[in-house]
Amino acid sequence: MKLLALSVATALCLTAVTVHAQDDYPSKRVDVIIPFDPGGGVDATGRLMAAGFEKHYDANFVVKNISGAGGTIGTSQLARSKPDGYTIGVLPIGTATTQPHRKNLPYGDDSWEEVCLLVKSPLAVLVHPESQYQSIEALMDAARAGKITVAGPPKGSVPHMAQAALAKEFGVEFSFIPFEGGASASKAVLGKEVDFTVETFGSGKQLGLTPLMILAPERVAELPDTRSIKEVNGSELDLGTWFGLFAPKDTPAEVVDSLAEACEATASSPEFVDGIAKVGWNIKYLNKPDFAAFFQKQYQTNGELLNSLGLGK
Repeated sequence: MKLLALSVATALCLTAVTVHAQDDYPSKRVDVIIPFDPGGGVDATGRLMAAGFEKHYDANFVVKNISGAGGTIGTSQLARSKPDGYTIGVLPIGTATTQPHRKNLPYGDDSWEEVCLLVKSPLAVLVHPESQYQSIEALMDAARAGKITVAGPPKGSVPHMAQAALAKEFGVEFSFIPFEGGASASKAVLGKEVDFTVETFGSGKQLGLTPLMILAPERVAELPDTRSIKEVNGSELDLGTWFGLFAPKDTPAEVVDSLAEACEATASSPEFVDGIAKVGWNIKYLNKPDFAAFFQKQYQTNGELLNSLGLGK
């Protein structure tokens, strides 16, 4: 009986210590892995988030850029990190939901505690402002006649997947012209080398391209006159560029909840809002359960799309 009482007391003490440690989170520096070089959209978002978290917690959140292999090196390191809340990471759609379907990696959809979605910019169908195709219907009609070229980053990229999904939704085919990246593809449209591209509407707006349709179920506030794909043909297709905060699987629930609270506070802060606007992205905050559901759906949908294109592993 005494032994049982001692065991119970010991367990209660250990539980109390654990809860106390989590209540004190963070008690030391937190590393924020960004799986790309400094200067890009993921890096800018991660640094703005880290600054917001430092203010929220009055603690150090240090960005660590671990780039290479399309973001999979840093992401793999994040997945293998100790799940204690002291290594977290900001990941983009491609690294998180497409790369695991294309190659064998030490992470997948079950490797994470999804904390929050921070940024999401829907993709848009973009044409030259003087294009003869000034509506999505006109562009698709021309595609049915086999006349349309589309520019985009290499096969397997999110914009490439998006234009392939677009063709499938409308029952047409495009002649795909690969470019080094989204910026090069957009400039090819501007130079009238190709008919259209699929890129974030913010990128297109900066170059003066005309958006014909948003590849999302709803319109975006920045383009109130541009229809969504759901309005055009009833599709629920939702493709865009997004960045979310992840922690390694089995990070304590109390720590994940704390990080989620910091996310919510940061996403609505003037510093974060202004900073994201300056780099041309759009804040789209999703809380922990909503982001988890969103991520799982994106992971499944993108895997199916890659397989349909013959680009899965």
